[in-house]
Amino acid sequence: MNKNNTKILLVGLLLTNVVGCASVSSVARNVESNVHKKGEIYGLALQTTDKERVEICSALKFKDPRCDNPEQVLFAVMSRFGYSSAGGGGFAFSEGNLGIKPNVCSSGFSTQKDCSYIKATVEPGKLGTVISVASRPGDKVCKWSGMPRAGGTVCESLGWNYSDHEDVIVDF
Repeated sequence: MNKNNTKILLVGLLLTNVVGCASVSSVARNVESNVHKKGEIYGLALQTTDKERVEICSALKFKDPRCDNPEQVLFAVMSRFGYSSAGGGGFAFSEGNLGIKPNVCSSGFSTQKDCSYIKATVEPGKLGTVISVASRPGDKVCKWSGMPRAGGTVCESLGWNYSDHEDVIVDF
């Protein structure tokens, strides 16, 4: 298998890990139908592809003007993942890619030591906004606690543990 085929396979595995059996448009509908959850979350920074961005924005009927701005980068913010529950976190736009390499976490995202974590807003019925990069690879500010398919983001020094913030995390 050549390098390009391997990358395509790994990106496909990432999407399967992130959304499971759900489609991108159903994930976007979950974000849009959120009417109660709001606040700030921390999670793995998973940059969406151009295709995913278009699918998410289309599912939201392009209500967010940032969808049309190519300088805005859309991230999935993965705060938690469970066996009985889907992944959870939010989607948030940032100005540029914040120095985060796309698809770094694509081979079993939750145990990778080279993943970045971001802090973002969750807003009822809308896509959020990235506030900052909370942790970069190797600084150990944030980590994934648990197993690859069951666990979540913990940033002890920042006072964040995914299990204490279900009131903010939106299900994917």
